[in-house]
Amino acid sequence: MRRFWAVTMTVTMLALIMAGCGKSDDSAEATEATEAVTEIAITADTAETPTEPVDVEVEEYDFSVTEETTEEATVTEEAEVEVDEFGVASIDEVKLYATESVRMRKEPNTDSEVAGQLKTGDEVTANGKSEEWHRIIKSNGDTVYVKSEYLTETKPETKEETKKTETADTNKKTTETTTDTAAADAAAAQAAAAQAAANQAAADQAAAAQAAADQAAAAQAAAAAQAAAATASVGKYKDYDFSEAAIANDWNKSTMCQNTGKTWNQLGEGEKADLANHYSHYGAAGW
Repeated sequence: MRRFWAVTMTVTMLALIMAGCGKSDDSAEATEATEAVTEIAITADTAETPTEPVDVEVEEYDFSVTEETTEEATVTEEAEVEVDEFGVASIDEVKLYATESVRMRKEPNTDSEVAGQLKTGDEVTANGKSEEWHRIIKSNGDTVYVKSEYLTETKPETKEETKKTETADTNKKTTETTTDTAAADAAAAQAAAAQAAANQAAADQAAAAQAAADQAAAAQAAAAAQAAAATASVGKYKDYDFSEAAIANDWNKSTMCQNTGKTWNQLGEGEKADLANHYSHYGAAGW
């Protein structure tokens, strides 16, 4: 482009010069003009074609968003929130559930016409919300409003489900109680059996001790009786005169006399001598 303008200006200037000169100089001037144009063209080509690489410095541009721009974008975004004729702002659709039986109304106020009723646990789709109301889209496409305090994102249990849960909890508690009672009864029975065994062992031990004591007492009594009998017999014949008359008198009173059926006079001389020796032995022993 620079070459074009340079050539154009040069040609124009030459044309003006040639117009002011005579015809006799036309040939010479034309030759000079041609040489000048060629020289200018060559000079222009040479000027536009650098012989060495040229470093070009590119200015960096800051693409970061300033705080002021961000605030403006936020304000613009907030300004774009849609609000219906009742001041209810649009939101992304969300599934909600009725926490109890509640009326749906055609407008977001309690004086508005009733447009239906939700039961506990009914699911609805909300696409708008104000401070106290949710805008609901019914299955037929109609728009209604429900008090926000009666809606939740968590599905509540119905009465039937609550009853089933309570029944299950009651059955579980009953089972646990029965199990605990059975375990307690078993433990009590085990403890009673252990106590009975301990009582029986103690009774058996006491009976054995009593039997041993009774046996010892009986032995002691027998020993005492024997000792008493021995003591009573000691000295029986101490003062005995051992005369034949005395021995005859004792014999006739003795059981031996009764057993044999013989009195002293019926005894033989040998038997009398044996009895005399016998009594003599008692006397010598200190009886």
